[in-house]
Amino acid sequence: LVPHVVERGEYIIHEDENAGSGIFFVVSGTVEVLKKTSRTSKSIGPNNVKVLVTLGPPACFGEFAFLTEDPRMASVKAVSHCTLWQMEKTDFHRLFQSLPPSVINEILTVAFKKRTANMLNTYPLNTSVLAEYSLFAKCNKPVLQRVIPAIRPFAVPKGTVICKADEAPKVIFFLRRGKCGVYRYVRERKEDVHILTLNVPAVMGDDAVIFNSTHSTTIKAMTNCDLYILPKDDF
Repeated sequence: LVPHVVERGEYIIHEDENAGSGIFFVVSGTVEVLKKTSRTSKSIGPNNVKVLVTLGPPACFGEFAFLTEDPRMASVKAVSHCTLWQMEKTDFHRLFQSLPPSVINEILTVAFKKRTANMLNTYPLNTSVLAEYSLFAKCNKPVLQRVIPAIRPFAVPKGTVICKADEAPKVIFFLRRGKCGVYRYVRERKEDVHILTLNVPAVMGDDAVIFNSTHSTTIKAMTNCDLYILPKDDF
């Protein structure tokens, strides 16, 4: 761990940058986690920012990008004079790779649970967002407003099976970030074969829910993914 001092107004990490700077532990002072309100602008100024949370000791930040190799999902700025401990990427990976697989899996589980809990701050859900998905594209605003309370966030790591062929559906999935692959079992090859890549704003599992059938294909996360889910019973 390396001591790191920042002054009020100084940015410690920037949204969308690669996770090369480190994981930071707050020793003293406070920082704000900031998110751009518009993805069309690269700048983060007073007219293009939302404060997600304010952190003080003994908080840490920046760990999710290190665990997943994803770009930074938000910026962090010092609200006051701050003293931090910084763990650099090489030191983190050396420590992380020395851990038992069961411990690594538990850390990832906790990280993605935290990601799920923060998703609605990162991607606020409103009627305009919901209308981007084909299932709701023709619904009017009052209908969408009734659907929103039933929607839940769900963040998953790369390789997660979203839905499995021949299984009964429990939820409908709405892809908010990442890519998913559709796979069909080929008997001649005795394996699942990738037949399609899904991008935002894909809807998955809706046919099985609507027609009360089983899933016809298997869908897996090709990257770390952020999803919205709508339980079958609520639908």
